[in-house]
Amino acid sequence: MIDVANLPHDFCIGCYVPRYLWDGEEPPHGFTDFIAAIKAFSIVDEIETEQAIENAILLLSENICGFNAVTVVPSHSKGGNAHAGIFRIAAGLAERSNGKVIDATSCLHRIHTVEKLAGGGDRAKDTHINSIQLRNPDFIKGKKVLLLDDVRCTGNSLAACREILEGAYPKAVHPFALAQSLNDNGENLETTYARVEYRLHMAYQIEHQGLDFEQNREQSALSQMYDFAR
Repeated sequence: MIDVANLPHDFCIGCYVPRYLWDGEEPPHGFTDFIAAIKAFSIVDEIETEQAIENAILLLSENICGFNAVTVVPSHSKGGNAHAGIFRIAAGLAERSNGKVIDATSCLHRIHTVEKLAGGGDRAKDTHINSIQLRNPDFIKGKKVLLLDDVRCTGNSLAACREILEGAYPKAVHPFALAQSLNDNGENLETTYARVEYRLHMAYQIEHQGLDFEQNREQSALSQMYDFAR
C-alpha cells in the first residue's frame, strides 16, 4: 500500500475529459466514464453509479494508507450533497477500516454557492475559503486526514479546504483527487507517476534501507491505480 504522505499534494489517479469536450453522448475513455458514473450524470444508470462507487472504495482501501480520518471537498452548491458519490466513497473507506478511520465527511460545509467558471463564477481560493465552514473540528484534531475530491480543475477548492481543515489542528492533511480535468492545469500522468515513484524510492532509501519488499509493495499499489486509470 502507498502511504499518502509519500504522494505529492497534486496527486490524482487519472484524467477526466469534461462533458463539453465529448464527441457525442459517450465518454471518450473508460476513466472518464468511471468518473461520470461516480458523479451520477444523467446518461449513467443507477447500477453503473453503484458499481463505480464500490470500485472506487475497493481501489482506495486496498492501495492507500497513512490516514485515520477522511473528508471531502463539498460540492459547489450551498448545503452540498451528502449523497454525492465522493461522500459515499469517503464513508465507505471509513466503514471498511473497521474503526481505524473516522468518517469526517461532516467537517466541511458549503454555506454559499460558488458559480461555475463557465458561467463567469469566481473560483479563486479565497472565494472557496469564504464559502466553506468548518464543523465538528474534534473529528480531525490530531488526525492524519485524507481530503478527497472527485475532479480537480484548478486545485483551488482542494487548497482552500486543506487550509480550513488545518484550523482544527490535524496532524496532517493529504489532498487526493480521483481525476484531473483536462480543461485546467492538465498534467501528463506519466510525469505524475514518475514523480511519485521517485518520492517512494527516496523515502525508502532514507527510512527503510534494505526493505525492498515494502518499497515494491508501494510501487505495486501505485501501478494498480495507474492501470485502473488507463
